[in-house]
Amino acid sequence: MDEFVRTARRGVVRAAVACSLVLGPLSPAPAQDMSTYYTVRHADQFEIDWTGFYREGNRRTADARTRFPHVSDLAYGGDPKQRLDLYLPDDADGAPVFLFLHGGGFGEGDRAHYGFVAEVLAENGVITAVASYRLGSGGHLFPAPRDDARAALAWLHANIATHGGDPENLYVGGHSAGGLLAADLGADTRWLDDHAVPRHALRGIVPVSGPYDLRGDDRPGYIDAYAPDADSRVAASPLATLGHPAPLAVIATGEREPSLHATAEALDRALRDAGTCTRRLVLESADHADTALAFAVADGMLAAAILQMIMGEQMCVQPSPPRESVVFFYYDDLDAARDFYAQRLGLEPTLEMEWVTIYRIGPGSSVGLVQDGRGYHSVAEDRPAMLSIVIDDVDGWYEHLRAAGVPLLSSPPTAEEVAARGEDAPPIRGFLVEDPGGYTVEFFSWRASD
Repeated sequence: MDEFVRTARRGVVRAAVACSLVLGPLSPAPAQDMSTYYTVRHADQFEIDWTGFYREGNRRTADARTRFPHVSDLAYGGDPKQRLDLYLPDDADGAPVFLFLHGGGFGEGDRAHYGFVAEVLAENGVITAVASYRLGSGGHLFPAPRDDARAALAWLHANIATHGGDPENLYVGGHSAGGLLAADLGADTRWLDDHAVPRHALRGIVPVSGPYDLRGDDRPGYIDAYAPDADSRVAASPLATLGHPAPLAVIATGEREPSLHATAEALDRALRDAGTCTRRLVLESADHADTALAFAVADGMLAAAILQMIMGEQMCVQPSPPRESVVFFYYDDLDAARDFYAQRLGLEPTLEMEWVTIYRIGPGSSVGLVQDGRGYHSVAEDRPAMLSIVIDDVDGWYEHLRAAGVPLLSSPPTAEEVAARGEDAPPIRGFLVEDPGGYTVEFFSWRASD
């Protein structure tokens, strides 16, 4: 059974899906019979309606096959599970290629349920390969599923050009157990040498809702159906084997998958430390089923990030470094404070308004004095202070910190919002974040004067 899927019990039941969709055969090769799946036979044990999920996947896969050119049941090995389906864009000349690996805890699942993953990708010129692989429920323990994932990618490199794809522009992603496999393929790319695939051909990975360290894991689904002993759990853990990773990674979990956040964050940190450009996503209100469906949500965060990576848009643009900082203090008697800094310390003001004055202390450093009752804080016995950092690229820093998961207290005002305030608009444009200690940090730039 997919014991890992049980972590999604905190999710909502997708009962409405179950009563409205009809299962049907979708592939020239028989799909794994979903009626045999543990999640289907024991539906009462799960808050997520996995029967409805698979039926929805089947329906949408059938729809994808009516919308896009496709080639089904291509063998990358001799076992019936070693097959993949290709979904092609209208113009596949030199198209990038995305390999998707399904979930199911190494106990269930089949490519026939997941053709919908191609919907957004095919519409944007990407070839999608959806692969099945041998499962632990069929007696194929580690490293068989991982070896199948590697073989599928190697097959694509050797054969995708005949279908219009670029063999040196490959990406691999997966959900749940497939997310673990995708991370495994990209954590250390030296395995590509043994398959005659240049390392640079694997451009990026998209592990979604997977566990990336099975050492000490208490999930029987993974231990029994994939890595049943201590040595195999080490070898099957991307976080234990990470060495020469792929250059790009999008790592996602659902907001309603709290047990998976730590392993995703650990993978994100390890990849970044090894030089990979990463994007870490937490999908709002998503449970374990929603994160699989998110691959095909056209206006969703996950699909947008995948396309950004594949289309070569820079994911890891580092904004220019800060050039100035301002620390603000709050006063009951602002005039007395102004007298101290201006008359007694001899600082020159760089900004003077009714309720705030900023004095430059030295290159890149200033102090701001604020009247109590104005600004973001108030006078208190512990004399709160807010660090404000002057930057040139407000939007770049905002996106950078948002992607890094920093708590955001506000967002930069739009040009329309600034214009609506007219003369009352502040002379700065910025946003606030919260640091781990609960302190407010402001990032802002000076607005150009008219």
